Amino acid sequence: MKYIAILLLLLSNSVLADDHAGLVIPPFPSGIENIGAALISNQNINDIKWSQNLVRINNVYYLWLNRFESRKNKKAYFKVTHTFQLPDPDNLNIYFATCKNQKTNEVDITAFATGQADKEWHTNITSAWKPNIKTGKIEAVTINNIICLNESYGL
Repeated sequence: MKYIAILLLLLSNSVLADDHAGLVIPPFPSGIENIGAALISNQNINDIKWSQNLVRINNVYYLWLNRFESRKNKKAYFKVTHTFQLPDPDNLNIYFATCKNQKTNEVDITAFATGQADKEWHTNITSAWKPNIKTGKIEAVTINNIICLNESYGL
């Protein structure tokens, strides 16, 4: 019984990503580090409805897909519609929403990749995901033809 009580105490202090579908952001709850945010491309600029975030919770990375909720005092608020836990990136770089499919021109893709500092585009992709605004979910995509922008290229 003592071990169950300790386990419950430990679990009550941890933040779980599945608890956040339906959450309106900003602000982000304590314990959630917002690594980055991006509006979903290919939307009418006057009717933006979707965004995505890369967040870290307890050293685990998640992609969140969000739908526009409201605007107050010139600030946009989004409701989290889907959370997707990324696998452990190990020693790979996370390219958040800076990858694209060279063949189909799909953009807003997040991927794990490696590459050389002197190259503008990295092509050694190991895994990739994209937001699907038709289904309201983040989904895995094939890594064929995916390239990721090296944002530090030329600096």
